Amino acid sequence: MQNKKRFVSLTMIFILLTSIVYFAGLGYAAPEQKVTIRILSISIFATAAEKLASEFEKKFGVKVVVDSAPWETLREKQVLELSARTGVYDIVAWCGIGMKEYIDAGWLYPLNEFLKDPKLPKIDLGDFPKAAMDPYMKGDLVYGIPHSAEAFILFYNKRRLKEAGLAIPTTMDELYQAAKKMTDKAKGQYGFACPAAKGEHACSNWSTFLWSWGGDYFDKDWKPIFNSKEGVAALEFFVKLLKDCAPPGVTAWGNEETTNSFAQGELAMMQMWKGLAAIVRDPKRSRVVGEEHFARMPAGPKAQIARFGAWGHSIAADSKYKEEAYKFIYFYNTPENTRNVLLPEGISICRKSVVLDPAILKDEPEFEPQMAALENAKERPGLVEIWEIIEIVGRAVNEAVVGTKSPRVALDEAAVEVYRLLEKAGYYKKK
Repeated sequence: MQNKKRFVSLTMIFILLTSIVYFAGLGYAAPEQKVTIRILSISIFATAAEKLASEFEKKFGVKVVVDSAPWETLREKQVLELSARTGVYDIVAWCGIGMKEYIDAGWLYPLNEFLKDPKLPKIDLGDFPKAAMDPYMKGDLVYGIPHSAEAFILFYNKRRLKEAGLAIPTTMDELYQAAKKMTDKAKGQYGFACPAAKGEHACSNWSTFLWSWGGDYFDKDWKPIFNSKEGVAALEFFVKLLKDCAPPGVTAWGNEETTNSFAQGELAMMQMWKGLAAIVRDPKRSRVVGEEHFARMPAGPKAQIARFGAWGHSIAADSKYKEEAYKFIYFYNTPENTRNVLLPEGISICRKSVVLDPAILKDEPEFEPQMAALENAKERPGLVEIWEIIEIVGRAVNEAVVGTKSPRVALDEAAVEVYRLLEKAGYYKKK
């Protein structure tokens, strides 16, 4: 009986193997495994990608896995994978200020061949603001598509300006005069504020003033020039504006504290990101609903340039599925998905054809000054060392606002520190 069972089993195995060989000879093969692409992203950008994943899979037959990391560890995780050439991630989401590092290291793959391929869907690059595209370009090579871009804009309380008999300021001098007039420290009323806590907040907010005074961070040889006469004048004005017109705690404020002060009616004006407008129009968190209005940050003596930040998607150089990754970047940024998924998720979208739709501007009028600002906005240079530079400059700006150092001394000392940092990194090799 045992021998009979063994015979039957061997016969079944033989038939199975014979069938496999036969069908293979006829060209039949086991179905291919579905392609899977992986994305490493952050917060709401990752959430939007997850919401689009199933629809993308239906349309393109490609599965999408989205990994998310907090800001504090995102760069570390991306650099680890990209520099090791693992090919684990096909798409990375990264901020514009960090793109130079990624591009120069050869970690990203340019999109040009896909953009030119008539068989692939097109991305209209002209539908994105120039400032938003710039960090994702190197010469004619396109290394990413920005899905989010914000420039600093002026939030102002229309009622407060009207009661003071003031027009919307269009120059920095007008901003100071209006802020001074609307400041009554005894009543706890202040004319203007922006985050000035040491580090990122102080550096970020002062940048608008630096560029608008005609200054910059570096010359063409990467030598620091933010302590030039233009830089010092910009910081002197910044200090005067906050000293005379802002609440005393501003030297320790970030975005949240500043926005809450405006929302509670304490501030008449502030420099802030468009994304924080949701707080000041929320009746549960704001006392100024209906009074909040928006404009471009005023022009300085030499220019009208606001600091901006952008986020976009790029293809990893070692991705095995570059074309599929490109298709997802296209899909993520279609006008329909920008409007129906990215915008409701809270992303500060920057696709012109969507943002400037009258229906959207009716609900979020702050988009209009933001998009105008993005035409010539700037970001700090994306050196590998930029994060250390931001801390150095931000500390100097904060020291000047606090009053422990004069603007000239604070910037001069910071310039020396930054020079030594870059010298050690090999930026000033002798010719």
